[in-house]
Amino acid sequence: MSFFDKSPELGRLRSALELYRYSSDTLIVTFMKTEKNAAKCQERVAHVQPVGYVTLQVSLFSPGDGENRLTVKVVSASDLRWPMKGVFRPYVEVNVLGPYLSAQRRRHSTNLRSGTTSPTYNETFHFNLGGLAEPEQYELHVIVKDYCFARSDRVVGIAVLQLDQVVDLGSLWRHLPLSRCLHISEMGRAILGILYGRSQDEVVREFVQIKSTRREVELETQSSR
Repeated sequence: MSFFDKSPELGRLRSALELYRYSSDTLIVTFMKTEKNAAKCQERVAHVQPVGYVTLQVSLFSPGDGENRLTVKVVSASDLRWPMKGVFRPYVEVNVLGPYLSAQRRRHSTNLRSGTTSPTYNETFHFNLGGLAEPEQYELHVIVKDYCFARSDRVVGIAVLQLDQVVDLGSLWRHLPLSRCLHISEMGRAILGILYGRSQDEVVREFVQIKSTRREVELETQSSR
């Protein structure tokens, strides 16, 4: 029996140390595989205590050139829980996350809508996933934000859609509940910690930032009044 096999804690330490050997792309794929169960749990929690919903139509296709392409239509957001002080200008940010995306566009945002907690968008965006990895290794990370002119935009809610749900069907509609933050496992947090140390890579830096996004705590008190 090795030193690391003597306890579960030491076993987890060995697993974490082994992660340092992996490339950043491999770590991103490992993170999303690790977090599949956490994502399902999060969606169940979000259904119980949502801060709103976002409706998407997502289509995946391969035109025969070895590339995988993704089309995302942001239909609407609805029932957004937000303190209506000042002008509320919600928009939807759609991010595609996965390996080998350094040469691809990874983010699109809708136009602003003003003064409504149930905005309609009907805006369509296109992503090229390339051909170096299977579509199941990618996900959509959707963030509804409130636009602020003089400071950083504020997070309303977050939803994640893993593309393995789209692969078999080719196209689907989803009415996703929005969470306040992501629920990340212990292994997922370890991977993010390693990736944080590689933030000189733009794709890695974006990944860590997106996965760390959360709604401000003080907004909870204001929106419940």
